[in-house]
Amino acid sequence: MNTLEEYTDVVVVGAGHAGCEAALACARLGLSTTIFTVSVDSIALMPCNPNIGGSSKGHLVREIDALGGEMGKNIDKTFIQSKMLNKSKGPAVHSLRAQADKAEYSRAMRKVLENQDHLTIKQAEIVELLAEELETPNGLATKKITGVKTYTGAIYEAKAVILCTGTYLKARCLCGEAITYTGPNGLQAANYLTDSLKEMGIELMVSIWPMVDYKSENFEEMKAKGLLTRVEKGVRIDNVYMGNTIQYDPTNPEAREYVWGKAKKNYYDKGVKIFWLDEAEPEYTVYDFENYRYHLGPNVQIGNVYPAMYAKTFFDGMRAEGQENVVNLLRCAWAGSQKYGALVWSGDIHSTFESLQNQFAAGLNMGLSGIPWWTTDIGGFFGANIYDEDYHEVFVRWFEYGTFCPVMRLHGYRMPYQPQLEQPVVQSAYPVPRTKSGLMVMMFMKSVKNTLKFVRQCVHTQEN
Repeated sequence: MNTLEEYTDVVVVGAGHAGCEAALACARLGLSTTIFTVSVDSIALMPCNPNIGGSSKGHLVREIDALGGEMGKNIDKTFIQSKMLNKSKGPAVHSLRAQADKAEYSRAMRKVLENQDHLTIKQAEIVELLAEELETPNGLATKKITGVKTYTGAIYEAKAVILCTGTYLKARCLCGEAITYTGPNGLQAANYLTDSLKEMGIELMVSIWPMVDYKSENFEEMKAKGLLTRVEKGVRIDNVYMGNTIQYDPTNPEAREYVWGKAKKNYYDKGVKIFWLDEAEPEYTVYDFENYRYHLGPNVQIGNVYPAMYAKTFFDGMRAEGQENVVNLLRCAWAGSQKYGALVWSGDIHSTFESLQNQFAAGLNMGLSGIPWWTTDIGGFFGANIYDEDYHEVFVRWFEYGTFCPVMRLHGYRMPYQPQLEQPVVQSAYPVPRTKSGLMVMMFMKSVKNTLKFVRQCVHTQEN
């Protein structure tokens, strides 16, 4: 049997928003690029809510636009209406959202891809990442990605592979307790690539917060069984960040068992073996510690044990399933967290040199306390302006520090958040200056070159 073999500079797997932007960026740099999709009719498809922008992703749309991306241009051509959200609130949360003609948006983006030089569209399911064994200068074994393999056995060799698979990997559609194994909008799911990733040691991490919303299907049951934290006075709500919520009470063994049971059924039994346990302090809207009470006692007496018990919830459950190496990412730790596989990061810190300096001490203290797995939000989380030249150096220097941390992690909320548009939008849903050059990349280039020089000097010094 003859096997098709082709060579391309870059392979992009998936043709949703991210895949289209990645493929266009590579092709416009002159790289021969092949983008794969399970169906050409699903290119840039929005099967659920056909909107671009909004509070969650509006800033991302503008960043892509500033870098010469296509999303903003495409919504300009295909939007039905646009609206500035949150106008009854302060200007910091004003957010432009454009509703798309979902069929036309998909057709228009497909046309852009088809007419782009150096870019080829392939309809095929990628089932395997191809790799070759390598040995690093210090003798450690590693692997280098060399290409991909399709369901029909075709081989595409490439210098780089970019995964933009979205929600297609072993996709399921849930309707209550009923489960249909299908991709979005009735399209074919990608059922084999996940196995290839797992063989390479790549795992999916799911973020779980300890808050339970009043609207949750589990709320009344958990409240009746005493599985939620309580208040001494006032309304029983301790956080309004994502609705009216109450934290579950991990100091209660029954609550730990209940929460793990839900996580096991919906995630662990489906193959998720690592969790991002966010908001582990926990976080309150009003920090009235004297008002909150746990199963073990008042917050003012035992409140600091919360993150350790939160970690214990998942650690005990995963060990009971036979998993030996349990590591979960948490935003906070306390005495005892060492026993429960805590991989700790330093929370939502400021994007300054002073904050970076604090991370050195925090990381050393964490290690001395017996928690070897430590990381930070590279570049900080709050307060960074991407156009601030001083921040460029903070960002790059933080990357240097992150390179030598046990875990390397980038996570942050950058400014400017949203441009304030006082006049109704008529001609363009996203009227911001566009450049075909990599604006932000060019701004960082000088700092990046200095960083690479610095790293090479460090490596050379260590080798000698």
